[in-house]
Amino acid sequence: MRVIKEFLSNNIRYSVFTWNEKFLLKAEKGPLEVTLKFNELDLLGEPDWEKFVEGNFSDQVNKQFDQLGNLYKDALQELG
Repeated sequence: MRVIKEFLSNNIRYSVFTWNEKFLLKAEKGPLEVTLKFNELDLLGEPDWEKFVEGNFSDQVNKQFDQLGNLYKDALQELG
């Protein structure tokens, strides 16, 4: 696995990797992370990842992290 890029956008830390002919886009916020996989053959060259995550994508990821955060808090209460 090779790290291509790391950057912040909209309070989310993004890391881009290449591995097994795929791009992996990992988004992290606090204790939560989500990884999306893109087949390299489906893309024309290497995308501008920072431009890709701007706007609606980043807003939707933040909403998903809010939902996951609520699940995480509930799980901690049940386990503790």
